[in-house]
Amino acid sequence: MSCDACSDFMTVIPIKTVESLETTVSLTKERGLRHLGPSSGDKLSDWWFDWIEEYFSCDQCGQVFHLFVEAYHGSGGALEPSSETVESLSTRFAASKAAIQTYKQSQFENRQVDSQQTGIRRFWQKFWHALEIGLATAGLIYLGVQFAKLLAYLFSQ
Repeated sequence: MSCDACSDFMTVIPIKTVESLETTVSLTKERGLRHLGPSSGDKLSDWWFDWIEEYFSCDQCGQVFHLFVEAYHGSGGALEPSSETVESLSTRFAASKAAIQTYKQSQFENRQVDSQQTGIRRFWQKFWHALEIGLATAGLIYLGVQFAKLLAYLFSQ
């Protein structure tokens, strides 16, 4: 199920160094292989984690290729033909993206609740602070009035 565009990818292409990975990715672009995912980026830097696992398909014949590289320990990997289909990968990646979107939405909602609780907490902190200042001011005024009465009493005698 290969064509002229992807026939040389039908044998396993070993990847042992960063340079061989970059060469392989460049070759996939030159030959018109379409990046399927799971990452959303098309650049090598978008995929760089402890391990790289990406799928490509030939635009002409539809053959799917799997790129796997264990980058953390440097044991390498390969680009090789896969028995997966574009449809099965699309379904799997869509489900993964939906799960990630649900998780991100719940995180966003949790931040909103935290923000609201922080706002309420901040309101009460300001309220109690204002009450303390008000009581301290009232106490000082009361003491001032009492002191003025005492002075008036002392000077009146």
